[in-house]
Amino acid sequence: MRPATPAGLAPADVRSVLARSILADGLDLVLDIDRSRGSYLVDARDGRGYLDMFTFFASSALGMNHPGLADDEKFRAELATAALN
Repeated sequence: MRPATPAGLAPADVRSVLARSILADGLDLVLDIDRSRGSYLVDARDGRGYLDMFTFFASSALGMNHPGLADDEKFRAELATAALN
């Protein structure tokens, strides 16, 4: 049995589902947001890590799950409140 995302979709099926509605021929990666850190991205399908040489230039300068933000409970609470409103 394959693990499923919170939406119930297995990581191995993400690209085929996306391809039904959008152009999905870019980087063959299903981003594991929880396990990716800094400039290192993790593929949710197989756990392989990749060094992101582009590092979200201009859109996420701190990379993925920066500990100064991800481990700050007050910041996370404020972010959740902002996202819901």
